Amino acid sequence: KNYYSRNATSTIMAEVLVAAGVAAAAVAVGGYFVKRRNKKIKESKVFGKPLTDFQLKKLEPNTGIPTPVEHIIRTIEERGISNPDLFVFQGHEARIKEIATKINKDQTTLKNYLTNEPINIIGGLLIYFFRELPTSVFPSENFPEIFELENSHLGQEDWIKNTRQILGKIPIRNHCLIQRLMRLLFILRSEADQEVQARRSSEVFSPNLFFSDSLQMAEMLYQNSAQIQSFVTKLILHSPPLFQGS
Repeated sequence: KNYYSRNATSTIMAEVLVAAGVAAAAVAVGGYFVKRRNKKIKESKVFGKPLTDFQLKKLEPNTGIPTPVEHIIRTIEERGISNPDLFVFQGHEARIKEIATKINKDQTTLKNYLTNEPINIIGGLLIYFFRELPTSVFPSENFPEIFELENSHLGQEDWIKNTRQILGKIPIRNHCLIQRLMRLLFILRSEADQEVQARRSSEVFSPNLFFSDSLQMAEMLYQNSAQIQSFVTKLILHSPPLFQGS
């Protein structure tokens, strides 16, 4: 199965592309992108738009996330809960990008796509939103303490306590988006084998939640990829107690 995640290329290739000044390049180091900011990013209405640029009236009042993203998530909750191929879309990457481009030009087209497109395309749009953010939802200054947390092998109660402290340091819009995504992925987990499904979701989303425009930081992400996937898996599985009262 082909998940819409960040495909690996060599560090050398990444260095060549960055040195060449490739505009808006998203180059992978061990599966995690070195991402360069797109100069036209402010023209984007949804995909590629910084979270801080969404006006308050464009945020969903109940969840605090951009309204178009909330609509995508609700569609997945309504149509894709039991679909095993929700985040599997081999050969449809161009279609997902095409739809995202059209929505950026005219946001009113979103409703039509959510109604008529196959659910795996809708799942692809959600991943594409995270993938196209100019900066990582988890800020790079929080990377070291997340890696340290996963290397500490704490019990569940202490892990939840420490993770809540880390999440409390994250900007509120990022926090709201992480919370909403984890709530969705918690619902999507299989009742038969919850941990396996949570790991699969983590494999899909982790590279799109942790990335950097620094080659050095991207190399650190690669070296700690197991810790990142473990962290996101636990975020999914322990979502209710982690975000209780948020």
